[in-house]
Amino acid sequence: FINGRKYVEGDVIGDGGARVEEIQSTGVVIAEDGRRTTLRP
Repeated sequence: FINGRKYVEGDVIGDGGARVEEIQSTGVVIAEDGRRTTLRP
């Protein structure tokens, strides 16, 4: 869940184009414009 909404790998978050690349036990890897960021709880 991100901002109260359920996402799965491959989903696009909002209108910004960020994509859920990988869901890990330690967080979620988000990819946007060739950059990868890990969101942690």
